[in-house]
Amino acid sequence: MNFDSNIPIYIQIADYIKNLIFRGVIESGERIPSVRELAKELGANPNTVQKAYSLLLKEGFLKTKRGIGYFVTDDEEFLQRKRKEALLNFVREVKERLKKSGFTLEEFKREL
Repeated sequence: MNFDSNIPIYIQIADYIKNLIFRGVIESGERIPSVRELAKELGANPNTVQKAYSLLLKEGFLKTKRGIGYFVTDDEEFLQRKRKEALLNFVREVKERLKKSGFTLEEFKREL
């Protein structure tokens, strides 16, 4: 994973995991890698991965099972709502970038 120096790494890791969930690579209720496993895989500090996992726990994407590990929430409605929110945020960002760049939505749709 290539990290962007303008965004805290733990946020990038949390977003990476959310995207895996949204794409169905990691399914609801599925166990995710341990902090150490993911840190090794991504070439990140375990403390940074722990901070990302803590954020995902706080946001409701993950749950823990004591002594077993971290799991994606099995609340399908929550995941669908969050996926839709992510899509709407993406659309807003695209609209904003188009406006700043001087392109119209119609030009964008035509090229799309």
